Amino acid sequence: MDTSSVVPASVGHVNQKHNEDWVRKYEKATALLKVRTLCADHFLFMIQEADKALDAIFSGNLQLLALNKTSLGLFLANCMVQLREGPPAPITHTWETILWAVMYLVKFWRPEFRKCITIFQSKASKLWILRVFNDTEMCPNFRLRLELLFFFGMWPEEDLRSKRVGDQVAIGLVSTTSRLELHHVLPDEMHLSFVYSLTRALHNCFKSGQLVTIASAAIGQVKNLLVGPEVQCLARLVEVASQTVVQLVEWFQEGSLGASLIIEVIEIIFILFRLLLTGSPTKAAYECPGLVQTAAASFFTATSSIVNAATALQVQDAKSYRWLLTDMDDLFGTMAVQEEPQSVMAVMRRNHGQCFSAINQQAADSGYPLYHLPRPCEEQTDNCPEMYIDSVTQQVMEAPVLLKSSKMIVDESTLVHLLLVSPTDPFTRCPLYPGSYTRLPHLRDDIVVWRNRSLFDDITR
Repeated sequence: MDTSSVVPASVGHVNQKHNEDWVRKYEKATALLKVRTLCADHFLFMIQEADKALDAIFSGNLQLLALNKTSLGLFLANCMVQLREGPPAPITHTWETILWAVMYLVKFWRPEFRKCITIFQSKASKLWILRVFNDTEMCPNFRLRLELLFFFGMWPEEDLRSKRVGDQVAIGLVSTTSRLELHHVLPDEMHLSFVYSLTRALHNCFKSGQLVTIASAAIGQVKNLLVGPEVQCLARLVEVASQTVVQLVEWFQEGSLGASLIIEVIEIIFILFRLLLTGSPTKAAYECPGLVQTAAASFFTATSSIVNAATALQVQDAKSYRWLLTDMDDLFGTMAVQEEPQSVMAVMRRNHGQCFSAINQQAADSGYPLYHLPRPCEEQTDNCPEMYIDSVTQQVMEAPVLLKSSKMIVDESTLVHLLLVSPTDPFTRCPLYPGSYTRLPHLRDDIVVWRNRSLFDDITR
């Protein structure tokens, strides 16, 4: 490792002799880290010594500190792979602690570091990261495997476009994001949001075609009234994206984070929403029963949260806020052009139309009206036969399903939601599993006839 490329010869804001002492300590630690016979405990100790040296050398210069911590993390990833040559062995105990230490450093990476970093991951290191990302036996710790997504945020696009790499990234994405939670993705002042690396990995899966496999599997599962990892993955992506926006806005209102950082992360989240909700093939997956309601509610909640904080965000960073509102409105415009009866836009119009009217007024009051928000189009259920009403949501059903344990009837979308959230019959608490529910095609046909007749009556009235 060429430490001159990582540690400057002179740092003006610290005592020169003090700085030289810490540089020597850093060089000694990194030299020992390259020794292939180093035991795990000694390797971990040297990581801590090198990290401590960087803290001293770059005290007060957060940008250089982040850059050099990232370089150290990449260097350590290469060294770790060399130490673990041979048959794959589980990453547990001290080795797990070492990988956590590497991830702590790698997470300091930022997109602007691409032209500054002089330490690059070896091909062997990248292949090892991919293997760990996908292999639950090699890395039993789910959270640690999820953290490895940060590496994909910094890899060149040509690496991720490779079919071999892309396939492995896609498999790992499904297995990890199907268990995604809010606390996994939240940013802090020093570390770039996990959302950036996640969005970049998904974008490259989209470009290389791997999202087709994920979306097709999800569509097939819903058609068979099943919820597998692909459906869970797509549901968690939009739900956690929405929850992140809400949490960031709350932090901003509490004064914990500034407007610029909040808006920067939210802009990335809306890139994620655009990719998932308007891009082929995931758009089709999010039109499936259950997934479309999840996506509509998530997108509505995120939009509402941002507009509720409009005035305060605008005061702190008017330019960025204006761009964010423009991007939001443009995304709504794209969804409006693509609108179909079972699209996310149509469901938002039916389920949240009245609320969007209030949101639009708030946005207009802030000086930036949103022109493409869904207009109300709520279905009237006053004259609807009770047998056509979902027993849980009290809305007119599209595709009725009988829950055998309770003999109650719900829509397919409600069943999928139950399978995602709590796979039990809400009326009996009996488990829901294939065979415990069945479609009612004749009732579905009756609902279609009633709907068409009601629409005709409305037109001729």
